[in-house]
Amino acid sequence: MPSLETCIMYIHQWMLVNRFKLNNDKTDFLTFPPQSQSESFTTDSLEIGTELIGTSTKAKNLGVIIDPRLSLSLHITVSCRSATYQLYCLNRIKHYLSSDVLKTAVHALISSKLDYCNSLLAGLPKHDIQKYQHIINSDTCLISGTQKHNHIILIFINLHWLPVEQGLSWSCPPYLTDLRSLHSAEHGLLSIPRAHTDKNEKGPLLM
Repeated sequence: MPSLETCIMYIHQWMLVNRFKLNNDKTDFLTFPPQSQSESFTTDSLEIGTELIGTSTKAKNLGVIIDPRLSLSLHITVSCRSATYQLYCLNRIKHYLSSDVLKTAVHALISSKLDYCNSLLAGLPKHDIQKYQHIINSDTCLISGTQKHNHIILIFINLHWLPVEQGLSWSCPPYLTDLRSLHSAEHGLLSIPRAHTDKNEKGPLLM
């Protein structure tokens, strides 16, 4: 903890020299203990400047809500709640919109927000990913005018859309899928995967 506070102090000094400001009162302190030690794991508060910051149960970074277990359950819940509300609003006015305008509205208000940082969903349980898939299915039904109980595979093909799970496996780097398994349950540290190096290169080359 002292080394972390010293590092933040140097960052704070650098920001002052370059006319930036570190918002101490807006800083969240989050720990990521392994699940086997989540109940017994305790840590002191973090001192940043004149502020004493205790540990938080969640932190929001670039619009993504992160929890100590990296489950993103709260982020998924908030995103799906917002998308459901937008679906409700669009469903009420869809008769006044053309097909192209409705499709644009769905992309702008729902699909784009679900696509934002969706690579972080890689490696999550299927029941969490299915929540996003349910919203995407509702988007498809809204755009095409089909009923929810109808098969929508052909509609996905016509729209050039992929199911959420297939889209993640196609677009996400493999290391994001393995990120949540890097916790060492025994020592509570991050286990660094072994990497092969090329003798002709100065730095490590991950294979």
